[in-house]
Amino acid sequence: MTGKRKILKRLGITLLAGLALLPAALVVIVHLSVTGYFKRGDYKDYATTKYGYEHYRDAYPREELSFSVGKNELRAYLYGGGEAERLLVFCHGMGSGHEEYLNEIIHMVDRGYAVFAHDGTGSGTSGGDSVRGLLQSAIDLETALAFIDTLPELGRLPKYLMGHSWGAFAVAEAAGCRDDLVAVASIAGYAYPGELLSEQASEMLGLDLSCLGFFFDTSQLLSFGPQNYRRNAVDSINRSTTPILLIHGSDDEMIPADSSAIVAHRDELTNPNVEILILDREGQNGHNTIFRPTEALSYIARKNREYAALCSGYDGPLPSAVRENYIRGVDLDLVNQVNGELFGQIEAFFDQAASRP
Repeated sequence: MTGKRKILKRLGITLLAGLALLPAALVVIVHLSVTGYFKRGDYKDYATTKYGYEHYRDAYPREELSFSVGKNELRAYLYGGGEAERLLVFCHGMGSGHEEYLNEIIHMVDRGYAVFAHDGTGSGTSGGDSVRGLLQSAIDLETALAFIDTLPELGRLPKYLMGHSWGAFAVAEAAGCRDDLVAVASIAGYAYPGELLSEQASEMLGLDLSCLGFFFDTSQLLSFGPQNYRRNAVDSINRSTTPILLIHGSDDEMIPADSSAIVAHRDELTNPNVEILILDREGQNGHNTIFRPTEALSYIARKNREYAALCSGYDGPLPSAVRENYIRGVDLDLVNQVNGELFGQIEAFFDQAASRP
């Protein structure tokens, strides 16, 4: 019996040790999965229907700037400087750089704003092996605003913020960190990075991983440090009195309006100057479709079907010459139209904020 007791004791100790190590193992697994998920967001190296800077270069010269975030140099671009009396700082979404939003940027330049737009860490023309994670956009913007403060011509201008998705989180989070902002427009933003990570991982694996929230938060701690990992949009909005317009599509497929979006946490918001705009027009209420007018969206849908049919005739990727020839037959002006109705609402919100005593 003594020998059996020893064996059982060793087995018990081994099981206890295994149970003690299980959380640490889960932290490692979750952290490696999260960090491996985030890649660089480079500009596409093939012809697309999206207008790039080449289309606007002659009419809209820009000034190139740079600043450092950690070990990475980020590239920034100033559009519409000169006589502008208001500065809009624009933050792009994850997966590319600010030029994905050139149509919207130029629209705001035409409305009298100077627009400062940077490519985030690991994005576009900026340095970095990856975008690092959902919190990085807030860190990049914080550094960008500090850099703007050092530039006499820009630092003196009234500041407005606008961002989409990754950038929408950044501008909402910045609201509670700055007291010199006139207004903020956060388009399709998420509230809590850890919550969105858990939600997206659950969707990818087909499992409910909400019980692993602690481990996703710990991954944020390991990536961004104790001074940053708890940063979120809700607390920052509530620390602010800045007018903030939260815009979200009712059928957003990336950041659902009823779960991880900032607007899903509206009951937690105490800033009296928050306004919420839910876009629910069918077809124009997705994560990216909110930026296009309905006439452009119907045309784009038709051309996408034609393009898919064209691609189905090839075993591999569509040859570049065939792709370029197809694009020559697309009405690019229509495809690149801005949702004037939406931006009219944003501009009115900004004007109203500027007129506050």
